[in-house]
Amino acid sequence: MVYLLGTLISAYFFGVATSAPQLLLSGSLLSFFNLGAWGALYAYMPEQYATSIRATGAGMAAAVGRIGGIFGPLLVGALVASAVPISGIFALFSLAILLAVFAIMLLGQETRQRAL
Repeated sequence: MVYLLGTLISAYFFGVATSAPQLLLSGSLLSFFNLGAWGALYAYMPEQYATSIRATGAGMAAAVGRIGGIFGPLLVGALVASAVPISGIFALFSLAILLAVFAIMLLGQETRQRAL
């Protein structure tokens, strides 16, 4: 959740940056936190599934994420073409990140020292 929240905050500052140094700093932080979030999620996610369906569950979750990776840039292009401001586009993606944080808070389970 910490990496996702870091992604959220960095995305906000990236979306409102007005100079090259602000873009570079916020973009670097955005990349750092986003890559950290994906690394943590790929390590954490399989443990949320029972052993008998773990590969299927993790594979389906990864597939849905990749579908988002395909349609996300297309959505941005469509929104920009529709004259939606960049800040509005970042707000939309920030909402998706917040939903992920809430999903982890509500549905995530600690699996340390538990039989899976």
